[in-house]
Amino acid sequence: MLLGYCQETSADEYLAVAGLAAELGTSTYTHVRELSRPDSGIFGAAEAVTAALATGAHMHICHVNSTSTRNIDRVNEMI
Repeated sequence: MLLGYCQETSADEYLAVAGLAAELGTSTYTHVRELSRPDSGIFGAAEAVTAALATGAHMHICHVNSTSTRNIDRVNEMI
């Protein structure tokens, strides 16, 4: 899921796709959004973790090392 490239995707739409993935028993791979924010790593990871918890989908955050910016330890803790 390319949230980082299509930031106008709503949170509801993201949850719907995550829910579908959970129903089908497949994993999701997310490029997190808001890369221009100073807290982008935390914000993007929180959105993916929230979707996983809400739907039961298995989530993979793509490029977590670079999208976490300077917050890699906090993001890893959250995951």
